Amino acid sequence: MKTILISPPHYYLSQALGVPRLVGYLRAKGRDVVQKSVDAEIYDGLFAASYQCACFERIRRRLRTKESVKGDLSRLVARFRAFRGSQLYEVGLLGPDQGLESLLEQGQRVAEVVEEAHTSLRGQWTSLRAEAFERNLALVNLGALVVSLAYYPTSLDLCEGISTKYSPHKADGILVATRDREQNFLIDYYETTFVPWIVGCSPGLVGVSLGHFSQMIPGFTLLSLLRKALPGVHLVVGGATATQLAERLIESRPLGSLFDSLVKGFGEHALDKLIGVLEAGGSDLSSVPNLYYRGNGRFVPSSVWGEVPLDDVATPEYEGLRPRPILTIQTSTGCKWGKCVFCRYPAHIDASPYEGKQPYRERDLDLVVQDIKRLEAEHHPLFFNLADTSVPAARLGLLAERLLSEGIKTRFMSFVRAEKEFVSLDFCRKLADAGFCGGYFGLESACPRTNARMKKGVSLAVVEKLIDNFSKVGIVPNMFCIVGFPGETREEALRTRDFIRKHRSKLTGEISVAPFYLVENSVLWDKAEEFGIRPLPSPYDFPKIHPYEASGGMSHDEALALVKEIYKELESAYLGDRFVLQMVKRVPISASAPSDVVAGTPQPEVVQCDEIRARHTRPGRRC
Repeated sequence: MKTILISPPHYYLSQALGVPRLVGYLRAKGRDVVQKSVDAEIYDGLFAASYQCACFERIRRRLRTKESVKGDLSRLVARFRAFRGSQLYEVGLLGPDQGLESLLEQGQRVAEVVEEAHTSLRGQWTSLRAEAFERNLALVNLGALVVSLAYYPTSLDLCEGISTKYSPHKADGILVATRDREQNFLIDYYETTFVPWIVGCSPGLVGVSLGHFSQMIPGFTLLSLLRKALPGVHLVVGGATATQLAERLIESRPLGSLFDSLVKGFGEHALDKLIGVLEAGGSDLSSVPNLYYRGNGRFVPSSVWGEVPLDDVATPEYEGLRPRPILTIQTSTGCKWGKCVFCRYPAHIDASPYEGKQPYRERDLDLVVQDIKRLEAEHHPLFFNLADTSVPAARLGLLAERLLSEGIKTRFMSFVRAEKEFVSLDFCRKLADAGFCGGYFGLESACPRTNARMKKGVSLAVVEKLIDNFSKVGIVPNMFCIVGFPGETREEALRTRDFIRKHRSKLTGEISVAPFYLVENSVLWDKAEEFGIRPLPSPYDFPKIHPYEASGGMSHDEALALVKEIYKELESAYLGDRFVLQMVKRVPISASAPSDVVAGTPQPEVVQCDEIRARHTRPGRRC
């Protein structure tokens, strides 16, 4: 029996981990399984010149029939130009004083340049020289803007996925979105390209991974079409978001009808057993671990529940990758610190059918090194993303020692806490020598009182030393901040802004500043009264965050206004690709080349800006 596992669109820069890791495990068990990443294919269509031209015509048609939308579209173009404009100026597109009208006038040229940029990235990716990669990435982001303008208020973001006017947190909205061709451009793509391919494979099981809220509408759009095209085929959903929402999804009448079962937690054992039962022609799924399945008209939990040991999972099998890709692996689950009151990890939902504390679990370091060695040899990635919640400094040091002792040349980044080990320059240098190229860490607040109430467990002195040491040894620091934590005053929140000002020159990666959000299942959620807030009823079926009232300190709206002030001062925004751009600039192309590539091999072509202008200046043509 053939099984197809699908990851809906979410992130242009790399493939998600879940499906490739499941495929590695199931193939090792002898299962006939095929994987499809929509991200790996859909952009060939969206960034084709013909589709971009169709989008421009759609924009013009909308402006003719609904003049009121012009202001909204103009603001989208202005915001894009503010953050991505410099690379576009170089090729004669969207100059400093140009807006929506200019973009429409240059439609044919834009369409052709976008297609060329995507083709270049598809074929060469981070093997391109840094300036060519950055320019091409800006151009495909322009292509995403064109799609967004055509389907506004639907938005296509290469780092955040697809969003529509329908909330992914409301069941009825998701269901309507699966049918709305005016807002959901995925419907045509699925119907004409993706679903016919799936039907042609004659699968007995199709799995859809929902790892992020932005995949809810794309995922259920696909499930809706598959339910009609393959009425007798078992449809199963899983992934991090499906796990988080499991009990709500199975109780949702609109959405529950679109799938037959839901895997909670890691899916290796569940899918292997599920395939076995279906292959044997069985219908009793009660023995399939960690599964909600349809029985007697409703979903019921299986009789077997338990966590999948990390040492049982396989090295992911990535397919359809671009040259020198970004690869994701995982070395642990849960959070070893697990005390931050604003975060869901202290009370995370694990594979059990009930909410509980997810234990911190590690994959054996021998297996982690084996994963890196194999994937490095097969794909020569730009770097590995360790998808752990946070890698403890001590474990990071042990991994570095193993990589150095075995002579493994690689690069990797991870989330870390500002622990005392990072105060040592020698420790940071060891990490850098082993290939540690970037760390994402939470300052959260530069106000000691606020950080203490958060139970963050870090000191400003250690954070400052971490930033300084990372900068000295060539590790890119990426920092997260929160303003407006319950009870925090504006004066206290401004300390975070001042901290960013002080260290701005060394913070060369992403700087994320966000207002406080009340997260369901966090410690603060359970002890809201102690922190002077009152949770308000959520209007959503699948809430991730909740509205609240605060008895003191900044309100959420005041915190949001401060975030905008800070970003305006930085003349930046959280773009999601800044770290990748840093890596492309820092890592020589030859550093990730296969061992049989001779040093000095000519680099991929870098087309000069004036050549691009000439190539796409075609008087009389207009799309």
